[in-house]
Amino acid sequence: MGKVNRRKFLEGTLAASAGFGGVGAGPSATGAESGAKAVSDLPKRKLGKHDVGRLIIGANQFTGHPHAEPLKYAKELFAAYFTEEKIVETLAIGHDHGIDTHITLTDETCVKYLNRFEKEAGKRLQWIAQSHWFRPKPEGRKDALKYIKLAADNGAIACFLHGAACDGLVREKNVSEMEYYFDTIRKQGMLAGLAGHLNETIDVPIKAGITPDFIMKTINTVNYASKDREKTTAMMAEIELPWIAYKVLGAGRVKPEAGFRYAIEAGADFLNVGMFDFQVAENAELVRKLSLNTNRI
Repeated sequence: MGKVNRRKFLEGTLAASAGFGGVGAGPSATGAESGAKAVSDLPKRKLGKHDVGRLIIGANQFTGHPHAEPLKYAKELFAAYFTEEKIVETLAIGHDHGIDTHITLTDETCVKYLNRFEKEAGKRLQWIAQSHWFRPKPEGRKDALKYIKLAADNGAIACFLHGAACDGLVREKNVSEMEYYFDTIRKQGMLAGLAGHLNETIDVPIKAGITPDFIMKTINTVNYASKDREKTTAMMAEIELPWIAYKVLGAGRVKPEAGFRYAIEAGADFLNVGMFDFQVAENAELVRKLSLNTNRI
């Protein structure tokens, strides 16, 4: 199927949902101003049965994995800034600006801040869970299954296998193991995702008949954790599955307007972006404008 048909096949509606005030009292607490867009205003697409805004807030900045090389103190810097309180505040600002979904690790720390957000904001973000990196079978199965169960027990709508883990399974010619994990995820009531940094991590399993519900694939203009971007675009044009693009800003190496435009024009349905609180409003507005104005959406 060509790119235009794939877009029509996957295109969701601008599904409306009720708005709410963010955590705290007033603009200084949430970053939301009186003119902030309503929750329903962020363009949405379908992920399975779920309506998901095209901009998703990621979590590497929250969880100590900022990919901010060569700064030797980056992990400590981000940890000092993103206290649990600041994480919850940032999620609230995102929701005020139409972001309804969060992608983060599957561990007790992330579950804790999501629960706190729900308690303080009165609404839970849709959660797409990232299973941790795991060793090849059989050693890695126990760890992977533990994380999958934790995600399901805490209301995740979807769970995807860690990109580096999928890279490894393809490298070791062990793609059949993916089907086992996907089946397990689905039995827990979640959508199952395949993630990868390399094109072959997506291409090889799909051609082998492996059937995830959605794809997580890196793409950016600086080849950060994502090479052969033109081949990525061509490959994804032939895959009739929702595509959540990540590393679209190369972990801060690309300006948002350029990075978002490139990923959307490449065919990405959703952009998973790690953000500081002060970046959220501008990023959301950019995705709104680009979704309406680009030719290939």
